[in-house]
Amino acid sequence: MENFNVQFFEEFTKLDKACASVYQMEDGTFDYLWQMGHLSAAYADLIPSWNEDLTMLHRYRAVYQALCQSSDAFQEGLCSQQDVAWVQTFADRIMARNDPLALLQKRGYLAEDAAKQRLDSSRESEPMMRSVYPHDRYVNGPLFVGIIVVAVILTCLFCTFILPSL
Repeated sequence: MENFNVQFFEEFTKLDKACASVYQMEDGTFDYLWQMGHLSAAYADLIPSWNEDLTMLHRYRAVYQALCQSSDAFQEGLCSQQDVAWVQTFADRIMARNDPLALLQKRGYLAEDAAKQRLDSSRESEPMMRSVYPHDRYVNGPLFVGIIVVAVILTCLFCTFILPSL
């Protein structure tokens, strides 16, 4: 009897390293899953395999963690040949840049989502700024610049005309 748990563990370790390498993520599949989970849900409709890949990655990461945490888990029948094959295929898709995140990136949606998140976060912080200093952003900003310009001009005049006569 072949122990698919060992094969699965080795293949998932390779997948984890592939995610870390290709996407420059410190924690490989964990970061990959986190990024998939934090993107807009609308993207699931754009990538046909999105939901299946997300579900399978969560499941297989849990199996991998179980194998990492207990050597006794290797004796249980946690994995099959199909599980090993899926992990190998997904790792190949990562390397070929044909995985869900790569497909979104090719279509330009990741940049769009990041820009939307930045805009949303700036809008969230904007009311707080107004409530603390209500007129600072619109009135006091230009006034402050004007005061600095006048101070620089007066300093230049002082240095040019008054300082040499002393």
